[in-house]
Amino acid sequence: MSLDEIDAELADWKTRLQVISDNVMALRDSAAYQRLRGEGGWPRVVLATESGARVALALAAFQELWTHYALLTAMIDRATALRATVSWLMPSRATLAEIELVLRGPSIKLPPTATPLANRGLLTAAEVDEAVNPQRLLDAMARSFETARDAVVAVEAASERTVAIVAAIDSEAPAIAELAASLSEVIPAELAAAQRKADELHALIDADPFGAAAVADEAQGLLRVARARVEQSVQEQRQVLADLAGARRSWQAIQETHRRALAAVAERALKVLADGEYPSPTDESQFNALEVWLDRLDATAQRGGWKPAGVGLANWTQAAGECQSRDEAAFEACAALLRERRDLRGLLGALKAKAAVVGRAEDPQTAALGAEAWRLLYSRPSPMTRARELVREYEARLL
Repeated sequence: MSLDEIDAELADWKTRLQVISDNVMALRDSAAYQRLRGEGGWPRVVLATESGARVALALAAFQELWTHYALLTAMIDRATALRATVSWLMPSRATLAEIELVLRGPSIKLPPTATPLANRGLLTAAEVDEAVNPQRLLDAMARSFETARDAVVAVEAASERTVAIVAAIDSEAPAIAELAASLSEVIPAELAAAQRKADELHALIDADPFGAAAVADEAQGLLRVARARVEQSVQEQRQVLADLAGARRSWQAIQETHRRALAAVAERALKVLADGEYPSPTDESQFNALEVWLDRLDATAQRGGWKPAGVGLANWTQAAGECQSRDEAAFEACAALLRERRDLRGLLGALKAKAAVVGRAEDPQTAALGAEAWRLLYSRPSPMTRARELVREYEARLL
């Protein structure tokens, strides 16, 4: 290496060492690392299960970083000291070669590695010494840093996530319970289970962050189910109240149908006398009971009994529909008879006009038939069976 190359490489290594120092110090000063180490005023955390294994690996890697950093620093100091002895005018080739060996050769002696007894042969040393070049050591440091960083970050992320979930449960659980109570609903079992897990997590967060994260996920799932159950009840309550409002509007239409049926029956009784049986409207006592029933359902829902009100409303809707159908049938039957009476009147008038045109109006029998049919159709009540027969017979005489 030339003197310029040595100076450039030394400057590069010093920059690298500064970056390494900054990053290692940042990791060391992080709250998550200090919690794991019991530094910075934090009590030392005793970790269990998976958390303990991962954190132990991170802490070991971090300690190894400091050891390797000291070795690199010593290497640069040695190379810098050698560089200071080299003259610009007459650089010593031997010194340049020595500096190159320090910077690029296996110049860094690592701490001895113990050889397990099970792996030793008769001539195997109890400890093995190893020397590496600076770049290889730097690569190993990068891996150690990543191991330490990833573990610390993972612990911190798991803890933060668990804290957020516990805070959400502590905040939402009372509101969900209050909403369930307002609906006269039993508090969902999942909500109580989520709260129990949240209580466990307060102690578990520091002892086992990864295990706590798994429990937190379970607690969050339970909270989600409890929330969904109560929200479903809210939707069902709103639907029952909306259905009750709809039933109240429907009741107005049902009342109008009943009034029309009663009026049609009264008009039929006044104007038409028909043979056979015809549909009758809903009995008044039964009809009035429907309104009392609906009022009772409204009152039950307002007291919080929206579930029984919903069941009762389904029965009321069926009963009210049957009454409305009965009233509609009664109205249509009466309306049909009244229409037939009007139609027969119109037909008889047309037939009388035809009789006059064809010269049959003066026929005694034909005239008598027409007169009798006219009398029956314009009497109250009109005997429809006889009137119908007379109109048909009168029409037949004109063919």
